[in-house]
Amino acid sequence: SAYAYHKQLPPVEPWLAEPMPLLQRKKVMKGLRKWGADNETLALAQSFMDKKSARFPDLLRALPESGGVLAELARSSTGLWRMARLAARWAAMPGAVNVKYEQLQSDPFQALSPLLDAVGTACFNKRNETTAATLLKRCHTASWSPKRKAKSNHVGGTSAEEKARRAAAVLSSEASREQLEALMQALSYSALEQTL
Repeated sequence: SAYAYHKQLPPVEPWLAEPMPLLQRKKVMKGLRKWGADNETLALAQSFMDKKSARFPDLLRALPESGGVLAELARSSTGLWRMARLAARWAAMPGAVNVKYEQLQSDPFQALSPLLDAVGTACFNKRNETTAATLLKRCHTASWSPKRKAKSNHVGGTSAEEKARRAAAVLSSEASREQLEALMQALSYSALEQTL
C-alpha cells in the first residue's frame, strides 16, 4: 500500500514533493541491489538517481511495478528493521504487550485488552476510556465509511489483486524473498505467504 500511496499525484506528503537528498538516493540504489532488482531496473533507477531533481514518487512511476515496490522496500527497510529490533527488546520486558496491525484491524478492543489490563483501571477513568475508544474507532478502518476508505489510498486504494500481483513480482527474486523472510521473522510473522 505504501507503493500506491507514495506515487499519488499530487504528492500526499510534503517530503514527496521535494528532491531526494543524495544520501537517500544512494540508500535506495544500495537497497535495490540488496533486494535483488534486475539489471534493467537498476539501470533505469541509476539514470533517474543521477538527476539532482529526482523525487521519490517520480522514481516509483518511472520503474516497472516490481522495481517500484523494491524501491519502496529499499527506502523503508532501515525503519522496518529498527522497528523489529525495538519490538524484540520490548517483548523481553516484563508486562510487554505486542499488538500487530492486523489484530487492531480485525478486533481492536480485543487486541488492546491486554494493554488496558496491564495499565490498570487506575489510569483510566470514564472520560479517558471514552477518548481512547473514540481514537481507536478513528484508526479502525472497518468503522470507516466507503467514501473515506476510497479516499485513503494507503488503506483502500490497493485491491487484493494488485497486492497479490506486486507480492508475486517481489517474491520472484531470491534475494528479495530472503530479505522479506528475515524481516517477517524479526517482526514475529510466521509465514511470508500468509502475511502478503
